[in-house]
Amino acid sequence: EFAFDCSSEATIDIDIDGSVSNFAFGDVMFVLDRSYGMRSEDTVDDETKEIFDFVLEDIEYAVDYLTGNFAIGTFSAGLVSFNEEPSMLFDINMTTNVSYFKTQLNSNVPPAAGCRSIGDGLCSAETIFAIDNCVIPPGTQSTRDFIILTTTGKEDVPPWVEHHDSDNVSMLPQLADTTTVFAVGIGPEDEVFEEQLEDISNAGSSRGKYYRIDSVSELRDTYDEIILNEIGNMLPDHVLGVTITPAPEISLLYGPEGCSGGWVKGEPLVCSFENGSFYGRKFKVGFQVDKTTFAPGDYTSVISKVDLTLDTFDACGGVDSTSDIDFSAQNISIS
Repeated sequence: EFAFDCSSEATIDIDIDGSVSNFAFGDVMFVLDRSYGMRSEDTVDDETKEIFDFVLEDIEYAVDYLTGNFAIGTFSAGLVSFNEEPSMLFDINMTTNVSYFKTQLNSNVPPAAGCRSIGDGLCSAETIFAIDNCVIPPGTQSTRDFIILTTTGKEDVPPWVEHHDSDNVSMLPQLADTTTVFAVGIGPEDEVFEEQLEDISNAGSSRGKYYRIDSVSELRDTYDEIILNEIGNMLPDHVLGVTITPAPEISLLYGPEGCSGGWVKGEPLVCSFENGSFYGRKFKVGFQVDKTTFAPGDYTSVISKVDLTLDTFDACGGVDSTSDIDFSAQNISIS
């Protein structure tokens, strides 16, 4: 309530806070070549070691980059390493288990050895997407699942990415149209190798991209580009709506950027905040009292209610059944 005196205007301080849990905003699977070819040495910042070791470090960096640039919901990520067959399959909730991801990455990935079956790595990643509890069924034209493939050479054992003979089925048609693949090839130019990675990046949703880099020293910047500029542009923003309804005799004059309306007595002020800007958000709303209605010392209610809504763009195929959304307007005070 507001105690009316000689002034007809005042402000309301409103804190908006909350969380979204059990909500997969995006699934990223790192698919990593673990064949003998990854044991070739390279030098980065005067340090020389196997390419495979550098890539593991850069994936750890990429996990931090994911969590640092996407504040909304949760980000699921996992890793498949492959040579003749895939190994180390794990899928995590990025917002709570980043340290677990790093521990697994540093202690449980087998050393690089053997031949290379890119098809096996992609098939395993797609299988994880298929059993994830928040996968959008194929055909919805969504691209919420992402594979980042990193390899130093073309496949040399089945299952094949593409047809080699009548006994082997191509892996590429098995990639769902909800899956986008970014393929990173490390090493010198090779026409067959590059064509294969381009075919991989054009499969699934067909919105992927192929990157060829000469040295592993370029990999970290490439991961930055994929995560921020490619994946970031494909994921829809989450929008928090805040509707502040004043008492009948109150006019809400202004709010923070993203708010409109409220100029007419009793008319709601409607605000819209995208991405992470509403977490722990504090803002002021100015309001005006009609002087002719109240005498000094009279009290009147200022706000009838504050409504909060979270638009998830149905990224999980029904947010009510898959998410726990808890937002509230807190610590509302008048000055």
